[in-house]
Amino acid sequence: MTVFVCSSYANCDVEVPVVAIFTKFDGLVTTAFNELRKERKELTIKEAKNMRFGRAKEKLNTNFIEPLMATRFRPSDHVRLDG
Repeated sequence: MTVFVCSSYANCDVEVPVVAIFTKFDGLVTTAFNELRKERKELTIKEAKNMRFGRAKEKLNTNFIEPLMATRFRPSDHVRLDG
């Protein structure tokens, strides 16, 4: 938010490092598991559990990290918090 506020002023020449923190990754893992079970009925529960983290990482990248990195004032880095 500091970068956004600063960017609204024409004479602002301050650079502020921003780090994006993604919380609730475990919720995305649960969603990924449920999607896998719904989309691929042939998967066993064990197979879906093994695939859920990969699907959750894909969703995190596609839905959050890539759009964030495409912004004008993108963060210097990001952190994902698990459970």
